[in-house]
Amino acid sequence: MSATDAESKRMLRRRMAATLGAMSPEALRIGSERAWRRAVGAGVFADGSTVLLYAPIAGVPEVDLTGLAEELVRRGCRVCMPRLDAGSRTMAAVRVGNLTTDLVADTASGLRGLRVARPGSPEIAAGELDVVVVPGVAFDRTGARLGRGAGYYDRFLAGLPGGRARRVAFAFDEQVVERVPMEAHDERVGVIVTPTEVIEVSVGEADARG
Repeated sequence: MSATDAESKRMLRRRMAATLGAMSPEALRIGSERAWRRAVGAGVFADGSTVLLYAPIAGVPEVDLTGLAEELVRRGCRVCMPRLDAGSRTMAAVRVGNLTTDLVADTASGLRGLRVARPGSPEIAAGELDVVVVPGVAFDRTGARLGRGAGYYDRFLAGLPGGRARRVAFAFDEQVVERVPMEAHDERVGVIVTPTEVIEVSVGEADARG
C-alpha cells in the first residue's frame, strides 16, 4: 500500500471516531437494534446455522449485536465468538451460549475493552461456520473494510474454506463511505447491513474496484 493510502486509512479512522463519537447512546442503541433486526428479517441468518459474532468493545461506538446473539440462540443457531492468540496473531471460533456469562475480558491481544470467549469454550472448526460477522471501522459498497489494524480478521477470513461462510458486516449508515483504501492482504465482506439497508456486494464489482 502506498504512503498515500496509509495516510488515507489513518484519516478515515480519525473521521469515523469523531463521527461515531458524536452519536448519542440512544442513537447507537436504536441503530444497532434496527440493523440486526433488518438482517434477521432479510434472511441473512438461517435457522440452525453456525454463526461467528463479536462482542461490543466497552466504550467503542459500534453496532451492538447482543440482541442478535440472543435471537440467534432462540432460532437454534450455534453462536460462536473469537478466541485470539496474541503469540501467533491468529484467531479461532469457539462456541458460547450467553454473551454475559461466557465472555471474559481479553488480556492477551492488547485491544483494550475487548471481550472474548471464556477459556475452555469448545472450538468450532472454521469449515463449520455458515456466517462470519466481521467488525470494522468503515466499509464501502464493494465490500472493502477498514479494521482496527490488528489484522486478526483478515488472517482468519483468508484461511476459510473457499465460499463456505457468508461474510457479513454491520455498520451504522455513517460508516458506509465512498472508498476504503485496501492492501493486498485486506479481505472483503459480502454483505453490509445498516439500520436502513442491506448491501449485497457484487463479486464482479468488488473485483473491478479492488
